[in-house]
Amino acid sequence: MHSNYYLFRRQTDEIGPALTGATITKIFVLNKTDIVFELSRSVGNPLYFVVIMDVQTPAVLLERRIDQKAPRHYVFSILKNQSVRRLSVLPFDKQVILETELFTVEAVLYGKDFNLLIRDSGGKTVEAFRKIAVHPKQDRGKRLSGETLSGEQNMRADLTAYDGAPLPDPPRCEEREALAEYIRSRFAAVNRTLLDEILFRYEQKTGEITETAAAGYDKTAVMNNVLREILTEIARELRGGPVYLYFKQQTVFKISLIRLHHSEAQNGIRYQIYSTVNEAWIAFIYKRRFHRQFESMYSKCRQALEKRASQLQRALQKIEELADLEQRKQEAEMKGNLLLTFKHTIPSGASQVELDNIFSEKPSKVTIKLNPAKSVSENAERYFNKFKDLRRMKAVQDIKKDTYRAELEEIRNLQEKLHNADRMPKLQAVYKECLRRNLIQDARFDAKRHDSSIYSFNRIRIENDWEVLIGKSGEQNDRLTFEIARKWDIWLHAQGVPGAHVILRLPDRNKKPPPRVIEQAAAIAAAHSKARHSGTVPVVYTEVRYVHRVRKAAPGTVTLRNEQVVFVTPLKLSG
Repeated sequence: MHSNYYLFRRQTDEIGPALTGATITKIFVLNKTDIVFELSRSVGNPLYFVVIMDVQTPAVLLERRIDQKAPRHYVFSILKNQSVRRLSVLPFDKQVILETELFTVEAVLYGKDFNLLIRDSGGKTVEAFRKIAVHPKQDRGKRLSGETLSGEQNMRADLTAYDGAPLPDPPRCEEREALAEYIRSRFAAVNRTLLDEILFRYEQKTGEITETAAAGYDKTAVMNNVLREILTEIARELRGGPVYLYFKQQTVFKISLIRLHHSEAQNGIRYQIYSTVNEAWIAFIYKRRFHRQFESMYSKCRQALEKRASQLQRALQKIEELADLEQRKQEAEMKGNLLLTFKHTIPSGASQVELDNIFSEKPSKVTIKLNPAKSVSENAERYFNKFKDLRRMKAVQDIKKDTYRAELEEIRNLQEKLHNADRMPKLQAVYKECLRRNLIQDARFDAKRHDSSIYSFNRIRIENDWEVLIGKSGEQNDRLTFEIARKWDIWLHAQGVPGAHVILRLPDRNKKPPPRVIEQAAAIAAAHSKARHSGTVPVVYTEVRYVHRVRKAAPGTVTLRNEQVVFVTPLKLSG
């Protein structure tokens, strides 16, 4: 019922006196939809008349304060210093009128004409909130001048004025649709919510009467009297009294001038009572916006986490499919031998060849892909060398598997936190974690501020328990060593050449890594240095507490104590 005419009328009647006589000092737009009129009076603080041009939640509010830090866009300078004469709403419409000395501000809060228009004394539109303004209907000028409506709307009565008088041409009230049509045709601005409540109360009341009535009573007369009683009751509630805000679970979904018994009959429905329409409407608008913000943030997190989990699962599946390196090495060597065996029969420049598998007990064919630019012997050599360093390939495969599994477990934990995020602080914590992991892009997120997060570095897992962090630049090396790393972690760097700072993080300060883990971390450090193409690289390592900055030197320049050296072959994880 948040878009019902009667709600707009109660609101304008309620806040209109506070606006009358006030001077407009400025008009600006907040949140792209809220047009704010700042008003000053002879005494007291400014007031803010807010017209919300949101199709989902159109409203007019009077606020004592607004967010002063929010970005604003100033509009309608022609209204500056104008004095407000009157605030009203057109009969049976959702069209709020703010009259000043020289202009009329028309807020059309429904349908295709949804807009805010500024008209001069002659009725001409001089400015509009939406630049492509729909021209007003021909009778709108007459309606603004206070003349009565014509046609069907003029024939329908104001429900708030109903006092229980006999209804003309009373309906036969047995049929719900016939009764609904009668009420709509008799009273103006009866929307779906209002009509459902009238019918619900009517059916409840007539059901009680039918159960207790004696034989021979005039059913139609009694039911018509019930309808009059209910309409009188509804009219009284529309004219004055508390305002109800209805919630479904934790989500606000309706604001109403009347008690909605038909909604309360549903499971999970509760309500709050407010003494004024303005107070209730402010709560309704901002709770709705809060819910929309919550849902949007939740959806972004859910999609980002599902996408990353799917990527990691595909990567793990691919590794599993390529897991049998020994078999793949045998197949590659077999193809190389077949190429050498049949090299005189293979045409030059072929990109693919099918050969008899002479190494199989059963007759079969083997399809072999070739590089057309190379000779048959060179292609055979390529197959022989493909799995030459099998030990290194297995190490790379194991590290990738451990790294993907560790991150997938982190993502699953975040998904669990998201599932349990029933409050904004919990959701914001998950959202910020997604931002730090670069799973969500947000222009408002200050990436530099979070550049010291471990997620801004390359992260690798060794044997599940051991995490390796790798710097990407001199500045990152400096942050990694002196901000992220703990004093008992292991620091590694290729000796004598430029390269990345590498940190081997220990699960706790008392658990020391075995030599094979240090060697793998050292091989990774060698692969992230200028010596990455060398056969053997010396790598120094020590505890982080023995690493010190060099004053006035470039970021990442350090001196060491208590270092040790290990000679390793660079372990390239890519390619």
